[in-house]
Amino acid sequence: MHPVTLSPLSMDDCDALLDFECRNKGWFEQHIPPRPSRYFDRVGLTAATQKLVQTQGDESHLMYVVYQGKEIVARANIHTIRPDFVEIGYRVCQSHVGKGIATQAVAALLTICRRQLAAPYALAKVTIENHASHAVLKKAGFTLTRKEKNGTVVKGKHLSLCHYEYHFE
Repeated sequence: MHPVTLSPLSMDDCDALLDFECRNKGWFEQHIPPRPSRYFDRVGLTAATQKLVQTQGDESHLMYVVYQGKEIVARANIHTIRPDFVEIGYRVCQSHVGKGIATQAVAALLTICRRQLAAPYALAKVTIENHASHAVLKKAGFTLTRKEKNGTVVKGKHLSLCHYEYHFE
């Protein structure tokens, strides 16, 4: 397993990010709600990325990409930052699932949360059917705290979400 490095999302990532989103659209949409259509064309993705990059400085969110060579193989984000908690999320491209990338990315996110943010805990939500993500979160030290019936819709089907928490000491 090669160690992963999270790089803050930048405008230089747009071409690789468009490739990542397009290559994995069907894969991701099996597990999570679909991205807006603008994520699948250069102009829309560039505008969306620009907005995310510009607003990262206010610490409402921190967005990262994971490269292998010139290819993005994962995204890992702290997409909600509040005084009382942070919420993380990640997605790994289909061809790299099972290689430890998600486990390493979650560990890196927790390190960032611990060192830079003062929230007492991190939250992660995963559909009840996404067994791989349950394993990743448990391995990272998250604890299942509750289940939310009909918490999201994937492919027109209402799915329950499992809420996991990681408490910082």
